[in-house]
Amino acid sequence: MVLGGMTLGLVSRKWRLLAFMAGAFLIARAFGGWCPGEMLWRRMGVRTQREIMLERCALKALHGDFQNVAAGGDPGERALRALKAAGLSDE
Repeated sequence: MVLGGMTLGLVSRKWRLLAFMAGAFLIARAFGGWCPGEMLWRRMGVRTQREIMLERCALKALHGDFQNVAAGGDPGERALRALKAAGLSDE
């Protein structure tokens, strides 16, 4: 977005705002860990790598891929046991 805004900024000055805003969002993300554009991405369904990894482990647990996780019981409990077995749960 920064490079695109800078390139289009050569043609028209209003595109320089795009480059400035994208750069400001990058700096906010780097120093604060959050940026205003993140809310838009979340609403569009974009997930973090950690969320995807947690979901994969939970699905593997429900499928029975982990040896340390008993096959019976509540699916939610099995998923938590799988996360603990994979070392991904803080509980």
